[in-house]
Amino acid sequence: MQLYLVVWGLAFWLLISVYMVVFIPLILLKALGRPREAQVYLGAISRIIGRFLLFSTGTKLYVEGVENIPRGRPYCYIGNHQAYADILTLMATTPEAVGFIAKDSLKRLPIVRTWMFFLGCYFLKRDSLKDGLKAILYGADRVKRGYPMVIFPEGTRSKGPRLGPFRKGGIKLATRAKAAAVPVSIYGSYRILEQKGYPNPTWIGVRFHPPIETAGLSGPEEDTLADRIRDIIQAGVNDLGRLSPR
Repeated sequence: MQLYLVVWGLAFWLLISVYMVVFIPLILLKALGRPREAQVYLGAISRIIGRFLLFSTGTKLYVEGVENIPRGRPYCYIGNHQAYADILTLMATTPEAVGFIAKDSLKRLPIVRTWMFFLGCYFLKRDSLKDGLKAILYGADRVKRGYPMVIFPEGTRSKGPRLGPFRKGGIKLATRAKAAAVPVSIYGSYRILEQKGYPNPTWIGVRFHPPIETAGLSGPEEDTLADRIRDIIQAGVNDLGRLSPR
């Protein structure tokens, strides 16, 4: 097992290092004033890297509801957060490159932080209310400009199938952008690493639910939106749990 961990760790960092090389065309596209083409390219590379890293652990992906993802208008994803692998899972299954609101400690990882910079992630100081507001404003601005963001309103990993409480502040990114909010249910990602403490082959189910329009919501509707979305996601997690072969 120790040898497996060493080999997998070396393979991970080698792949991430190679991944940095593929950013050269991305930089060139942006320099040439072609941001949309750059985003399409980034999305394709993100899917490849996400799928490969999950495959390297022996993980199988099951995905449904991709047809529910909007096209040609601002939208964001709101999902449950079982594990670190949720990021790879969404990179592997979304049609476009997505940014994340990530904890600021990830800035200390020299290769990963550059990768996340290009994805448009925001490094959040969790104990700072002021920085939390900045994260919402940053994410809403990106979503308005057509760059999808992922929100994990639980704020931390649940490490299991039961969702934690949803923070209403996280949902505000969607309502401030007046964007379509796509609830996403993820089941099984916690079994890759969190369950045993080392990479473990598993099955991950992902369900993209029909989008919820946030433009024009009344005050009371906004107040109950977090609970409404949480119920949708939890029901999806439960369904995926019943489908899981492991």
